Amino acid sequence: MDGIIEPRSVITDGKQVLSKIKTLCSQEEINCIIVGRSEGKSASRAEKFAKELSNIVKLPVRMVDETLTTRDAKEIIRKTNGKKKSKIDSVAACLLLERFFKQ
Repeated sequence: MDGIIEPRSVITDGKQVLSKIKTLCSQEEINCIIVGRSEGKSASRAEKFAKELSNIVKLPVRMVDETLTTRDAKEIIRKTNGKKKSKIDSVAACLLLERFFKQ
């Protein structure tokens, strides 16, 4: 796939995350959601979240290995003289999507 991957937003309100994603999906005509999965206890939490999300939004949810995306995001921000730590999640999400599209 050719194109540009651009961060949309970071949802920080944990209590409302599922409903906010559902709203965003309907507003933006989303047809698939990508959820990052790491190792250990985080993996089972991610899988549980993905299942709950799929039930709520009624869309396919794909799991993608997110190993080292945060580290790589920090390096990209450092190399581009970025100073905002708030951008790390957005850049890591872009890397995750890039990984998904390369599969």
